[in-house]
Amino acid sequence: MRLVSTNQTNWDSEFDALVRGAFAAQTSRGFVPAELRLDGEDAVVALDCPGMGNDDIEVRIEDGVLIVAGERKPADAETGRVVHSELRMGSFNRTFRLPRHVDPDAVRATFDRGVLTIRIPAAATRPSTRVPIRPNDQLQDSP
Repeated sequence: MRLVSTNQTNWDSEFDALVRGAFAAQTSRGFVPAELRLDGEDAVVALDCPGMGNDDIEVRIEDGVLIVAGERKPADAETGRVVHSELRMGSFNRTFRLPRHVDPDAVRATFDRGVLTIRIPAAATRPSTRVPIRPNDQLQDSP
């Protein structure tokens, strides 16, 4: 069991875990450079995706993991024969484990000038819930 505080220090440590997890050896085919930063209370993930469009990239969240996958396709063959290329082509897959308190429905992604930016808002602080303490004989009657 992990005790969780609802102050900025907790978000900072969760963000640190997000950063460490992002650059750990998780699923990663191909390579799309990423930058993670804090913007106010939000975490922001930026990925370089030059030569790609919205239809070439997929962003989804599954079981608390942010998954960014896509493919950079070679230029149209009609533009000439490639003699030498250092451009990375093919598919990629980056994963980032999200802190537990992140609301997946609040995550937003934008794509502008070859940079995919994913904003992960800090979750609103939930009020604490008081748990009543009952006598032992009442626990047995509860469904």
